[in-house]
Amino acid sequence: MEHLVVLGTYSSRIDAEMVCEHLKSHGINTLLKSDHCGGMYPQFTTMFRVKVYVDQDDVDVAMDILNPDEEELG
Repeated sequence: MEHLVVLGTYSSRIDAEMVCEHLKSHGINTLLKSDHCGGMYPQFTTMFRVKVYVDQDDVDVAMDILNPDEEELG
């Protein structure tokens, strides 16, 4: 993971972790970043949000996984 880009920003750590796990299950490495002062102030997550990063080369594939076309869904 050389060139990381923000794939999405989420209001809860649980939502961001679910996205990361879904992408990992498809072979895409992710990085989750949030600022809550080492767990001391978890309420900061709602202010600063939780960001999911992926490698720049994986952005298109990751977006396709998270937002499949309606045609593919049937």
